[in-house]
Amino acid sequence: MQNLTVAILAGGKSSRMGQNKALLPLGPMKIIEHLVTNLRPIASELLLIANTDEYAFLNLPVYRDRFPGQGPLAGIETALRFAVNEKVYITACDLPLLPAEIPMFLAENTEDNDVTVLAYKGKIEPLIGIYRKSIYPVVEKHLILQKNKIIDFYPQVKVRIINFEQLPENLQREEFLLNVNTPADYEKLLKIFGLKE
Repeated sequence: MQNLTVAILAGGKSSRMGQNKALLPLGPMKIIEHLVTNLRPIASELLLIANTDEYAFLNLPVYRDRFPGQGPLAGIETALRFAVNEKVYITACDLPLLPAEIPMFLAENTEDNDVTVLAYKGKIEPLIGIYRKSIYPVVEKHLILQKNKIIDFYPQVKVRIINFEQLPENLQREEFLLNVNTPADYEKLLKIFGLKE
């Protein structure tokens, strides 16, 4: 897709997994490689937000958080600061099953909104969302004030929430939203890929 920056946030601690979940194997590739492969076709720019050199093998630009320790909002700040495009798709490194058609649908339905995010069963998924670069000052201000919950800045910008049920029917598959946070999630992922009985 033209003029869409895709930013993968890979700076989390993976504390529930006990190791870096983005680098767990999934067949011949690592989880993060599946994400990159899925999202590359829709990205005119692809960035990785991480505070480690472990991702050099991907040959992607890697940017470190300016506000380390402040969670995913710090990753959003970094992505918006460095993105060349106005529309930035923000995603987490632990969503390997999410097809590129979902962020494409969000990007095509932003209209004049600053943030366009997916919601599932009434819960907003802030790391499946399109964020406009122009809201950077709002995000930065929240981090300076150490208000680092993502949705806390939403009331100050124009937000469009797209419910899971509003997606095209072929994209309404629950496993697409599988977050690989725990060893049990990883086992589930391996089963979906047919790598485990």
